[in-house]
Amino acid sequence: SSASGPTFWNRSLWISTALSVGLSVYLCRWVLRRRRKGSKEIGLLGGCAVRDVPAGLQIRVSRSLSLSDEYHSLGLRHLVVPSAISAEYLEWLFPQIMANFQPQKVVYNGGVEWTNSCYMDIATKMKPATEPCVPLLNVCSPLLEECDKIFTEWYRLHHGPEAIRSLTRLQSFVTRYRPVSGENQLARHVDGRNVHGSFILGLPSDDPFEGGGVTVWDGKPSRRRPA
Repeated sequence: SSASGPTFWNRSLWISTALSVGLSVYLCRWVLRRRRKGSKEIGLLGGCAVRDVPAGLQIRVSRSLSLSDEYHSLGLRHLVVPSAISAEYLEWLFPQIMANFQPQKVVYNGGVEWTNSCYMDIATKMKPATEPCVPLLNVCSPLLEECDKIFTEWYRLHHGPEAIRSLTRLQSFVTRYRPVSGENQLARHVDGRNVHGSFILGLPSDDPFEGGGVTVWDGKPSRRRPA
């Protein structure tokens, strides 16, 4: 999958089992893999003082997920869920994310340098090797926990009610995309051979924008599908 765009804070969720990538401006991503062969456990990879959520402000828009006939007939492995997280909550949280976002320089396989992300959860054996940003993790923890629940609901719909016994985040991060060379896109790629799923959440933007988005290659036969 791939991502591009100048300044894009979409309020849609992106959920997939194997392929995922960036969303413009900032994003949180979770990627899952099985912890050991034959087990029902999977790990989730996939972004300061924590202010109390104002009374009456809900994190998640209350509704159940469902998979359409088209989802099944096309053999899809990704689901777009518009506005699954409350837009009002994201608007409230966004200034705290901005205040604690600290881009980290990491090097991926092949010597590719990446400086657009700030990492919250990092499993020891997962690349890139860097230290987690604890202030950003503290701010985003309630949101991450709610996204865990949404991912679990989708994963069980796709793979069966017993598909997940427990869930552990292996990696989560916030990524900023800007209309600058080297910071405006992430090319098509696969998250990893052992990855079972990714979760992408678009955050709001306080700047006007045009363009941006996420593209995946999915379905039977597999083809390019802008999300």
